[in-house]
Amino acid sequence: MNTRTEGTVILDGLIEGPLPDEPDAGRLLHDWVRSASDTGIPLNLETEGGSFSILADNRPFAARELGPDPAAALAESINGLLELFPPEQRRQLFSTLRSIEVVEGAEVQTVYSIGSDGRVNTHSRTIEADTEPPTAPLSRNEIVRRCLIGLGVAALILIVSALFVDYRALTRRLIDSVLPVDAERIEIDNTVFEQYFTVKADAVVSGGSSLRIVIERTERFPVSNEELDRMHRAADTVHEKLMIEALARGYVRAEYFDAEGKHLGRVEIRIAGLRKNESAKPTISLPSTRPKRMAVTY
Repeated sequence: MNTRTEGTVILDGLIEGPLPDEPDAGRLLHDWVRSASDTGIPLNLETEGGSFSILADNRPFAARELGPDPAAALAESINGLLELFPPEQRRQLFSTLRSIEVVEGAEVQTVYSIGSDGRVNTHSRTIEADTEPPTAPLSRNEIVRRCLIGLGVAALILIVSALFVDYRALTRRLIDSVLPVDAERIEIDNTVFEQYFTVKADAVVSGGSSLRIVIERTERFPVSNEELDRMHRAADTVHEKLMIEALARGYVRAEYFDAEGKHLGRVEIRIAGLRKNESAKPTISLPSTRPKRMAVTY
């Protein structure tokens, strides 16, 4: 049997049912889960169609986060969730949520069910268990001693590794990874397709994880299958054929490179819409490392 640490709480199970009969039901549930997390209750929300599931994260957390009576605090929080639903809809909710509070030599196990009155019913029992006290905090002298040892070891490692590691390049990559990406600083190389369309970076979106670009077709962009067939028959080189085949598929590829020319990844760009429209503004994913250059190719 596993030995559990005293002063911790473990949650298990879920609460599920139809979404609240409210226009902003999803936001209400997200707000409640966020509020519960702020008070120390680890939960995850999943929604699908007209239903939701709130699942417990079964990793142990400190009981002190919930105050002197964790079970009562959990019940109060769940009742706050139930109040988001009309009284008649609360009876459709189902709960298998349970908690285990680890105390010295025992576990307090509590089950949280939803009664016919639309309120939480709790049923608790205490059983003997193998427990261990939490790790004692280090004294100030011990903390200082360990810090000095760690600094000495780190300094030695830094001196030795400097012979093999380019810390200047490493620092530059680290700075690039934490500073926001500037769309105007990403160089776009569209040499392959420049006679058919232009590409410009517009803005970094989605919290820095995506790049919105502006694509505008030129007069030579083929807008019909007949033009594509004629161009393919007239192509003399493999390069021209691959380029025309990419135009026919309606997708081209963007490859990312860092400041040192290292390949960072690639994504596909949909250009099929240019057959009907003169321009498009697709959004493409950015690599985790800040790109210096984006090359558009087939």
